[in-house]
Amino acid sequence: MKRVIFTLLFLIAFVSAQGQCFTMVAGKNVSANGCVILAHNEDDATSVPTKTSYVPARDGNAGYYWIEIAGLDVADSFFNDYHVGVVSNKCTSKEENMKEGGVLYEIRLTIAQKAKSAREAVEIAGKLVEEKGYRHNGRSYIIADDNEAWVMSLVGGKNWLAQRIPDDKVFIIPNNFVIDLFNLNDTQNFLGSKGLYEYAVSKGWYNPAENKPFSFKKVFGDGPTYTMPRNTLRYKKAIEYFTKKESSADPDTFPLFLTPVNKVTAEDMISLLVSELICVNTTRYSVVFEINKNAPQAWLCYTKPDKGTFFKISLK
Repeated sequence: MKRVIFTLLFLIAFVSAQGQCFTMVAGKNVSANGCVILAHNEDDATSVPTKTSYVPARDGNAGYYWIEIAGLDVADSFFNDYHVGVVSNKCTSKEENMKEGGVLYEIRLTIAQKAKSAREAVEIAGKLVEEKGYRHNGRSYIIADDNEAWVMSLVGGKNWLAQRIPDDKVFIIPNNFVIDLFNLNDTQNFLGSKGLYEYAVSKGWYNPAENKPFSFKKVFGDGPTYTMPRNTLRYKKAIEYFTKKESSADPDTFPLFLTPVNKVTAEDMISLLVSELICVNTTRYSVVFEINKNAPQAWLCYTKPDKGTFFKISLK
């Protein structure tokens, strides 16, 4: 009986938890139609409806499609005329929120207005963070264009790190940092702020004397968030879907990038976005961007996706 009560309490807590956004990327070499696919569930504690609009190019800014939940700073998704799309997931860090100033909503909006590629989007966002600071505790932006995709993790203040997602892999991220080891000298695959190591040492988050690898997700990420079931179980489910193999629930065993057994389609992404554990009570909308160079399109559900309908939208 105690086990039943515990399980029910766990499920209630799991389903009602806020901030359960979930994102996946399929590189162009593993997608069925040869394009980058960016898929996202947006989860927020609000009843405000989702709406979409197109903002025309003007005053030197690109035109962009805007998926919006009014009144929220971290819920909107964008796709601009240069075929750059951006979504985000809350990722709790060890850092405190900035008490004053800093950028937040400006990150995704500036990317939509200015970025001509996913890499340039990372560079633009990184410059904003280093100049003005990031006022949120922690967040990962997943940015894709018609050639490649990046995951960019921001920590409250002025620290950030981004990694390119390989063209022949699938990438998965729940609500915790996932970038592990990194090399900022490898500028083809990593970009980031200077002094990450020194800052972590000064805060007591990393002790060189312990001689442990300097893992971004372990050093800057919140430990309980990294291991909580609402993150690990969703990650595990997606791994098993793409690899067709049973996975451990230990996040230390999760691959950052995985090789799918079959070529990935938008339908694959949708089937996961609507599935149990990944689609929860706080899911407000779902979007799948198929970023084809000539005819990009999106599949968008304006409400909780297991109860709604996905509409096809041309993004030319």
